[in-house]
Amino acid sequence: PVIRPMWERIQTIKENLESRARGSLERFGANTRADLLKLSWLGVTRAISYRDYIILGMNSGRHFSLPAGYVCFWKRHRVREFVNCPECEQFIHNKVLAKRYFANCGIAQCAPIAVIHNGRSYEVEKMTPLGTISDVARRLVGKTFIVKGIAGRYGTENTVCAFPQPDWKDCEAFILAALGKIEGATALIEELIVGDLTPYKMVDALNTLRLTTWINGEGHIVVIGAAQRLAVRPHEVDNWTSGGLAANVDIPSGLVTGPYYSKHLRPEPDHILPSPFVVPRWDAIKALVLKAHAKLPGLRSIGWDVANTEHGPLIVEGNHDWDIYIHQRLTMEGFQFDRQDRMPDERAGA
Repeated sequence: PVIRPMWERIQTIKENLESRARGSLERFGANTRADLLKLSWLGVTRAISYRDYIILGMNSGRHFSLPAGYVCFWKRHRVREFVNCPECEQFIHNKVLAKRYFANCGIAQCAPIAVIHNGRSYEVEKMTPLGTISDVARRLVGKTFIVKGIAGRYGTENTVCAFPQPDWKDCEAFILAALGKIEGATALIEELIVGDLTPYKMVDALNTLRLTTWINGEGHIVVIGAAQRLAVRPHEVDNWTSGGLAANVDIPSGLVTGPYYSKHLRPEPDHILPSPFVVPRWDAIKALVLKAHAKLPGLRSIGWDVANTEHGPLIVEGNHDWDIYIHQRLTMEGFQFDRQDRMPDERAGA
C-alpha cells in the first residue's frame, strides 16, 4: 500500500524529466515555466505524467482534477495487478491455451492451424502431433497465414504471409524466418483474415476493433472502451504500438467520427476521417466479447481484438494487460465505469 504509490511517483517524475517529455510538451506549447512547475507538483502529489497533462489539457487552465474513471499512465498496472486473478491470466496470455479454451467454449475466433514447439508441429485443440515443420508447411501451400509468439509482445512477434506460397519449401522457409523473431521455442500459426467490413480503409490490411470489457460492481460484464483501428502499411498488423492508428467508437451506437490518432502525442490528429460511419454488426461484436468474457470470470478486465468479417465477428485475441492509454488518448477522458463501481485506484488504496 505504501511502496506502490511511491514507485508510481518515482517513475512519473523520472519520465517527466526525460527529453521525450520536454519535446512533447513543447509541441503542445505546454513547456512554460509555469507548466513545468505545475507538472512537477502534479507528478509528486498525483503521479500525473506529461502524457496525462497533455491529454487532459491541464496546461490550458487552472484545473488540477482528473475526470471520473481516468487512470494515470503509471497507475495503469493496477488494473492488471489488483483486479485480475494471476492464475487466470494464463488462460488468455498464452495464445495456445486461449485458442483451445475458446474452441471448447464455442467462441467464434480466428482459426488456429498449428502449434510449433521445438521443431515439431501439433494440432491446436487436442495437441495431436502433425509432424515436423516441413509437414505443417505442406498444409499451408496456397494459403495465407500468420505466425505469432504464444505470449503477448504487442504484435512485434507477428509475421504475416499475405501471399499464398506455391511450394511447401517456400512455406517452410517463411515459418523458419518467422520463428527467428519469436522469443522462446513455441509459436502459433493461424489463418490470416483477408477482408473485413470496416467502411474506411487506408491500405489492404485487416483493420481490427479493440473493445475493453469490465465486470462491474454488480457482477455485470460491460464494455467500457472501444476503438476502431486503422492499418497504415499493406499486409501488416494494425497494432497501435506498431504504428497503426485508432479512432474512438461510441459504445452504445458504434458510431466512428474520428479523428484517428497514433500512440505518439501530436497537437494535430494523425488522420482525419472523411465522413463518419457506424461499425457494421456492432451489436453482434459487443455480444461476442461479452460472451467470451463470461467464460473467464476470474479476469475482471479484458481488452479484446476483434476482426469484423463478412461471416461474422471473430475474436483475434484477448489481453489481460490491455492498453489503457489507447482509450484515454482517443476520448481525452476516463472510462465509462458504472457510477457505483469504484476504480482500481480506489480499491488499491490510492
